[in-house]
Amino acid sequence: MREAAIKLISIQGIRAMTFAPLNEIGFRHGLSLRDEDRPDMFEEQVYRILSRNRKLAVTEQIHSTFLAAVDRHSQNWYPRRIAADALMTGDPDIVLSIHTADCVPIFLASRSPRAAALIHCGWRGTARNFAAQALNDFVRYYGVRAKDMTAVIGPSICQNCYPVGPEVAELFDEDLKLRIEDHRWLLDLKRANFLQLASAGMSEENIYLCPLCTRCRPDLFYSYRRQGQDLRGKMISFIEVGTDETS
Repeated sequence: MREAAIKLISIQGIRAMTFAPLNEIGFRHGLSLRDEDRPDMFEEQVYRILSRNRKLAVTEQIHSTFLAAVDRHSQNWYPRRIAADALMTGDPDIVLSIHTADCVPIFLASRSPRAAALIHCGWRGTARNFAAQALNDFVRYYGVRAKDMTAVIGPSICQNCYPVGPEVAELFDEDLKLRIEDHRWLLDLKRANFLQLASAGMSEENIYLCPLCTRCRPDLFYSYRRQGQDLRGKMISFIEVGTDETS
């Protein structure tokens, strides 16, 4: 897996992280970060900023395997939410968003035609091969070739910080989990999603990984595994298609 170089930016006072592979092809995007000065900042504040100049699509996220296509004829703009765990669009006037706090955010981008998607993959979606399914749906919908696309697997919990019980571990292949005691395994969600994208036709050279762990980095990320019931926010991943002139 190739590592994605990151850049920290500010969007109207909100700290965010961007990824070089998407910057290089002209897709405005980012992932909002935990604010140490405002540790209880809710994601609604980020949504309000993102929706000021564009139509914003926000997910309800129900741990499904549903990818929703969003265009100018859609009706559910922020503050309404779309009951889906992934969104895609080819419209430059739309911002897509998903939220995570340990789960895997996946950014997909196609340059020709220009289109983008965001996918939320927790263990349930990953066990159901959601990344590969969403990629296949995207390819069919926009008529693109998977091998020509770019993907970034964003910050999420690392294998060392993600112990699971047998009811979860049994859903995954042996090379994705490490047994640490009789009824506990460490699960590698990032690698699982990388393999799904590759199996669905993406070139491994075009799949990038942000290696940062959400649980290990309280200076940057919210984490349910670290904060539990004290969790007061989530990271918002967002992406816009832009135009050819921006690349």
